[in-house]
Amino acid sequence: RGEFEKCLTLIPTIEKAEEEFGEKISKEQEILLTYHKAYSYFGCGQYKKALSYINRVLNDNEQNLRQDIYSFSRLFNLVLHLELENFDFLEYSIKSTNRYLNKQDRNFGVENVCIKHIRKLSRGVHSTDRIVILENLKDELEELLNKHSLKPVAIIATHGHLDHTFSIQPLAADRNIPAYIHSADRELLAHPERALSPETTTLFAHLSFTEPEDVFELHDGMKIHLAGMDLVFDHAPGHTEGSVCIREESAGLLFSGDVLFNNGIGRTDLPTSSPAKMRTSLLKVFELDDAYRVFPGHGPITTIGTERLHNEYLAAALAGRI
Repeated sequence: RGEFEKCLTLIPTIEKAEEEFGEKISKEQEILLTYHKAYSYFGCGQYKKALSYINRVLNDNEQNLRQDIYSFSRLFNLVLHLELENFDFLEYSIKSTNRYLNKQDRNFGVENVCIKHIRKLSRGVHSTDRIVILENLKDELEELLNKHSLKPVAIIATHGHLDHTFSIQPLAADRNIPAYIHSADRELLAHPERALSPETTTLFAHLSFTEPEDVFELHDGMKIHLAGMDLVFDHAPGHTEGSVCIREESAGLLFSGDVLFNNGIGRTDLPTSSPAKMRTSLLKVFELDDAYRVFPGHGPITTIGTERLHNEYLAAALAGRI
């Protein structure tokens, strides 16, 4: 709780900076900050305040920008209403959440288990039954993880921006696993401000970062066998100097980080960014077969073929306009 309370003391400073820099803060950064404010208030037991912030996320009009955050926020919203004992509203909200997750193809096992037990808790059960339900929830989640033998073996950062590296150090320490990042971005693990805009740096000025105990540097063309996959790393600077794309050739998969999105590309106006290098990286990605499925750092899955036809940034790269 102490760390959550520390976060609450920073919120006025963060909101003052948001007001001051306004248009210079990206929509994604705004969404993430709002989500983390809600989480901080939740950690301190201020559920109504947390709900007011999570509603800002849910009422945003750009839900395709971070589907993961919107999905988490839907579940978070249910938990908050449960804590506030808004049982009459919960049944409607549970149905609405199920419809949203199904529509977004994000109704996975973990989500189903959580919603099932939230529905049971929403019936205003006795405190003793509540403990049993929560214990069953924990057991089912563990069973689900064990069923699929989900054991993390490593963390791979496609680049060093803070929204991709924020939790690397604590996760690596908790699971005793190494982290991989391109050599050109390694310094960003401990000094993320070196690749952030001045206004964003102000928002995180009170935080300090360290790199994990075990860090392995990636290089262009490097091949690694991890979790049953043969991964090939392609250096793809432009968004950051050390951005990489990761190929799994046998399955036709590309993890593109913030180089290539569904009908978009990563920003090239930040420290260590380069429009010229982004153009070269995009042309390299464009050489892949149309059937490659692309998993971007943000937004929906796509394919190389789809982006070849519809991505205006790829077309601009081919024409030399980037």
